[in-house]
Amino acid sequence: MTIAVNSAMILQEKQLRFGQFEMSSHSFIFTKDKVDCLISEWSEWSKINEFGEHSKQRVILRYPDNGGMSCPTDTEFNEIAPKVDCLMSQWSEWSGIYGLGERSKERVIITHPDNGGKPCPTDTEITEYTTTKPMVHETANQVITSFLQRNLKTDPAPPRGTVQSKIGLFRDILIIIDSSGSIGSRNFEIAKKQLGELLSLICPLPDPFDSSVHNGNNRAALIQFSDVVIKEFDFDDKHNISDLKSAIMSVPYQNGGTCTGDAFYKAVQMFTSYKKGNII
Repeated sequence: MTIAVNSAMILQEKQLRFGQFEMSSHSFIFTKDKVDCLISEWSEWSKINEFGEHSKQRVILRYPDNGGMSCPTDTEFNEIAPKVDCLMSQWSEWSGIYGLGERSKERVIITHPDNGGKPCPTDTEITEYTTTKPMVHETANQVITSFLQRNLKTDPAPPRGTVQSKIGLFRDILIIIDSSGSIGSRNFEIAKKQLGELLSLICPLPDPFDSSVHNGNNRAALIQFSDVVIKEFDFDDKHNISDLKSAIMSVPYQNGGTCTGDAFYKAVQMFTSYKKGNII
């Protein structure tokens, strides 16, 4: 009988007598198989150091034994990292006509430069103005994609038990609403309702103005103008989207003249005490 174990030795047969019983120990041959070296795959390249070098490693997972295949000596590889130039996409098609008659196209960065490679151009968007009448739906799309939800980033600390989501840049939004006689009371009410729905689209959802959330919130202020300019509420007055929409709907119609210049002067005054802001 032959048994393979981890030591090599031979036990000779012996006869043993215990009273009337005779026992025999058979010859056992113990052998050992060859064990080859086992090494991991190469790691990913490391970050480029101050000398422009990067490296990758592999580690020995099992050493050879009993004459098995030996391990390679190259467990680390270093080289001067190649320069990586910026890679840009092609320009998109022109958008539809929106806003005040403008249209735009853009390109995006596909690969950022590294290790002294060619930098990316700063012109990633081109806007030109036309004499064509803008389209309402295209203007709405531009507001949503270029203002409300642009520059999304991953929430670094989502609330416990929730899925990690995308959040936008937080903004101070100053709303200027025309309450002059040329608007009319019916259109004024329609504008207020649509304004509330528009603000509801701002990231992060479901409430972009909730001041109790852990990672910040948007803020909004509103002024209206006709013969006079009236500040209806300031940036820190409303703390959620429900209060904000209710405050907008309660703004009364003035039915006066049109002092647009005074409204913008008031807006500049309000923004001097705040570091950030976008006017719509």
